[in-house]
Amino acid sequence: NLRHPSDQAKLATCIFDTTNVVRSVARLAADINDLARTCRDVNFNDFFNKHDAHTKVCDINLAAVVAGWVGLATGLATSVDACAFTLVPNVDALCSATITGLLQAIAGMAGGATLMAASCSANGWYHRIPPGVTPSNVGSNARHDAKKAGLIPDERRLDSQGSADSDPAPGRRLLLGGGKASMATQCGTSIVGLGWSFAYLGLNINSAANKKAGASCPPSGFGLIKKATRNFCNVDISSAITSFLSIILFIEWILWQCTDEINLPAICGSGATTMLVGMSAISKGASAMYLACDL
Repeated sequence: NLRHPSDQAKLATCIFDTTNVVRSVARLAADINDLARTCRDVNFNDFFNKHDAHTKVCDINLAAVVAGWVGLATGLATSVDACAFTLVPNVDALCSATITGLLQAIAGMAGGATLMAASCSANGWYHRIPPGVTPSNVGSNARHDAKKAGLIPDERRLDSQGSADSDPAPGRRLLLGGGKASMATQCGTSIVGLGWSFAYLGLNINSAANKKAGASCPPSGFGLIKKATRNFCNVDISSAITSFLSIILFIEWILWQCTDEINLPAICGSGATTMLVGMSAISKGASAMYLACDL
């Protein structure tokens, strides 16, 4: 009954979830491309090398691919339930979505922590990117091979005199090694994600506060019912917080993905916001897992 607010919200959620899967596929493809172009000769022990730009870029792209895969799985699982239009929810799909959602949050926080370490501190390796780096080759396999051949300086040997602060040229840019086409894809998916985050924020607030659509807040009942409604309310509130933080995150991503310019404050901010998004997503996932997998 599309005249009923709850069914209208469910239809909107179905549309947003299914179209968001397409965005997730495009972003994952760009992340895989970046990973393939930046991880040659990288071993596990290399991830503990604080001064190797090639490894650090690979680290960020690896976290993005992991988050992308589990995010795609989460999107597919939630779409299966949202588009079923049945009175009984697809508990198996919802349980699967909560598990992959938690994994996505953890992987995203790992990538955010790496971005913060690279850009928020004056000693971060983003501050030591040499002036010869072009938009499409920072940390790339081609640049890695050239360093091995001794054709260009090795960033691992950079001292404070080789830092970004010593080069005032405004034309230097920064990518994640995947090339201009990949960054353009990242830019486009971020713009779409920004719009979708506004939509999800509205749906989350509607689900939590609209009594005509079965508002989940405030919790009601007693005993087990009280416990369930409290978790339903937390899911919607945490989802709203996640959507709001995602809006900020996409804006920060757009500032350095779409302009193709090195923007350390925006990169640092996106790393910190990613951590906050992950925390709120974990709060949502914990309550959702209890409702879908345990209750």
